[in-house]
Amino acid sequence: MKVLLFSASNSSQSINQTFIEHIAQYIHQHEVTIIDLRFFPAPLYSYDIEQKSGKPLAMVALHNLFSSHDAFIIATPEHNGALPAFF
Repeated sequence: MKVLLFSASNSSQSINQTFIEHIAQYIHQHEVTIIDLRFFPAPLYSYDIEQKSGKPLAMVALHNLFSSHDAFIIATPEHNGALPAFF
């Protein structure tokens, strides 16, 4: 099984990303991929821009990563009891 691990934080000092990297050390029987979502910039969606320029390449790459994995482990911070806007 292929497992994708990532943090839903955009902080360069994210404890969630550190946690993900720590957890990955304990997954031995599966193929593990760790990504940093900061390297997949997601612009605000605009139908007009998509029609003119196509889908953002970073989002196509992220979609392909998600599609090629069987499971996800996500560590996310909370902001006032909700998921962070970055996520």
